Amino acid sequence: MLRFEMSVTLPPAAQALRQEVFMEEQGFSYEFDETDNAALHLVLFDGGEAVACCRMFPDGPDSWHIGRVAVKKDRRGQRL
Repeated sequence: MLRFEMSVTLPPAAQALRQEVFMEEQGFSYEFDETDNAALHLVLFDGGEAVACCRMFPDGPDSWHIGRVAVKKDRRGQRL
């Protein structure tokens, strides 16, 4: 069963997933920045497993920026 959780701080599940995708798979040396402290974080869980995440922050008076979208490798292409 899929479920979302939203947080105003970087959840450990999102941090672990971003580290796996961006640092271990893609080779970024450091994935986390000051924007994480000002963003909303959304994590998608399948059962107890975090399978996708992103962060969102205001990008003007009427718009939001969505970034740092990460999906577990074995779950990509499934339209999560």
